[in-house]
Amino acid sequence: MAWRKDGTEIYVSQADVLRDETEGDDKFEFAVVRAVWEPGSRLSDPDITSYDSWYETTRYPAEYLWGPGTREDGIAWLDANSPQPDECDYLDRVLIIRHHDGQLFLPMKPETAAALPTSEHAGQWYAVRADFPNDAFAHVRNHAAVGFQCEMAGSRRQCSAETLAEGSYTHVIAACGLAGTVPPPDFSLPFVYGRSVPL
Repeated sequence: MAWRKDGTEIYVSQADVLRDETEGDDKFEFAVVRAVWEPGSRLSDPDITSYDSWYETTRYPAEYLWGPGTREDGIAWLDANSPQPDECDYLDRVLIIRHHDGQLFLPMKPETAAALPTSEHAGQWYAVRADFPNDAFAHVRNHAAVGFQCEMAGSRRQCSAETLAEGSYTHVIAACGLAGTVPPPDFSLPFVYGRSVPL
């Protein structure tokens, strides 16, 4: 991924394109992620230009690998690490969502949430199982805003997400069987609209 530092342009391509030097590189930031991206394919993630290193803003899982930094540093990282394609299951993902101070934050991967600094632990937290981050977010928004509970139709739930745990940060992280690690660098592409919405 490459984006102008002034926030006016975003480019997404295969990582090897980093080797194609262009003018004006000093005006860009670069990052490498492993994501579902095949131009012209129905499998390409339509939300990839909304990538955020801490929050799940893409439709399919995207894994942070390196960045942000210069093109030269990105090439050096590629040469040293040679990342390969991978596969993952995007169904029934566990996502973590925070509700704090009147704001509902976007979903996070459990591993990212478990690595947050103590200053980010306040609030009510939810662990949700859903196929897509937007489904998890809508599920928690309905519950947190109006106390809406998912309805049942016979033995089938009428909701595309399921609450696994809710409560304090410590409780939800423990319920997911997670331990703290180091979070990725905190950055997002320029066109990300925000990380939380008011309730």
